[in-house]
Amino acid sequence: MALLSPRNVLYHKISENLTREEVRSLRSLVTLDGHLPRGKIQDASAQDIFIMLEQKLILSKGNLGFLVDILTQLSHRRLADEVREVERKERRELEGNSDTPRPGPSGTKVQTTQATRPRPVFISYCSDPYIDKKRTKEDIKKHVKLQKDRVKALSDELRRNGVESMLDQYEDHSPPAFWTKWTEEQIEKSDYVLMVCTPNYLECIRGRRNEETTTESGARFQGMLFYSQLADSKSHGKFLPVFFDNVDRSLVPTCLKGAHFYGPLGESPKYGQEKFDQLLCKIVGRIPKHKIPPPIGKVPTKFKSRKKET
Repeated sequence: MALLSPRNVLYHKISENLTREEVRSLRSLVTLDGHLPRGKIQDASAQDIFIMLEQKLILSKGNLGFLVDILTQLSHRRLADEVREVERKERRELEGNSDTPRPGPSGTKVQTTQATRPRPVFISYCSDPYIDKKRTKEDIKKHVKLQKDRVKALSDELRRNGVESMLDQYEDHSPPAFWTKWTEEQIEKSDYVLMVCTPNYLECIRGRRNEETTTESGARFQGMLFYSQLADSKSHGKFLPVFFDNVDRSLVPTCLKGAHFYGPLGESPKYGQEKFDQLLCKIVGRIPKHKIPPPIGKVPTKFKSRKKET
């Protein structure tokens, strides 16, 4: 009979120690900001929920911070400490298996390990966000510049806050064949793909070409890759629709309309802004502080039932 891994032993122990009320609180916590769909976990056990969080990559090897946060809020600090210990052991294992320096975005050598490596994300977007045929060339030029600036500002801020955000603007210009290979690699290795939803982006990933706007062959190719992955419903959680302007459900691919949307992020997303922080918490597997419910206290004495007099 195969032995359970330390992590599965831990999951079982946590499940055994949670009361029914605490399991209900757990269900509420994991549905915040779309970590898990409410309908899927309404009857799930605590252990089932932990497995779902693994499938969504919110819990991964060497990264159990989300579970620590939950247990702390449920006042199970001793269990939270045990989770931290398992996390440390997993990180040491990963550290021993990945010691090779890898090139950073600037070409310099950066010493990293899987254990300390930030969560990788890829930002998918169209440089020209709109499809209005009445725009002048000058209008299009302005729109393209604004969109590229906003996307880079988002990516830069994510990187400043512990996320390995990858963006075409960080790369040197190369032949189209390189871009398709590079794009495929980024999508494959990323924990999340941020889809910057705009009218032209939706057209492009659906494979429809808009002759009046900048050629977006990259986005069309990405669309082919996305839909091949989205055929598996388990992959839906990897794709996060984001908006710089007001959220517009009609600009989201049909298969993701039930997902949580992030935005509006504005022109200069910054840590400390509510909408940006929601996206950041989703990526790194944390719960926004203002959305964490307080621990469940005891029923006031005056409301406790009294024994009937005989």
